[in-house]
Amino acid sequence: MPLLSQAFCGALFCLPFGFSFAALRISTWVLGGSGGIAWRAGQRAGFALAGLSFAFSAAATRDYLAWNRGVWRVGEALIAAEQVTPDQIDGGFEWNNLRALDRLPSWQHLGQGPANVDRSSAPYAITFAPEPEDELREQTRLQPWLPHAPERVYEVRRGAAQ
Repeated sequence: MPLLSQAFCGALFCLPFGFSFAALRISTWVLGGSGGIAWRAGQRAGFALAGLSFAFSAAATRDYLAWNRGVWRVGEALIAAEQVTPDQIDGGFEWNNLRALDRLPSWQHLGQGPANVDRSSAPYAITFAPEPEDELREQTRLQPWLPHAPERVYEVRRGAAQ
């Protein structure tokens, strides 16, 4: 497997560390063999790029997981407080499909389950951008590390605000 495809495969399968590894491998591959001033400067630049890439990847992963925790926290609170079923909530891909897979027999393969459950007509939704016609019911504040990341997760009742 060529060097570049190894680096990119590593980046795809291990987000926080993969991009850092890919940046280091690409910088040393571009500059050629070992030794020499250009190689050492390239190695330093590669380590700096790898460090920046690692920091960004770690922050982005942390923000994604915080957002996902917020979705699950709001969804579980909605189920407990309002006595609604998970099928009445559109909580995004993970929420919708995991809840649908919960009903499958344990012997059934995941590949045979529903590919993507559509709950766009559900009366409740969990979102980070409520529509104007939705009634805002609850919101959970997130604390993202990166700029322009979602800062809140909203529980809305669809089409209730008039």
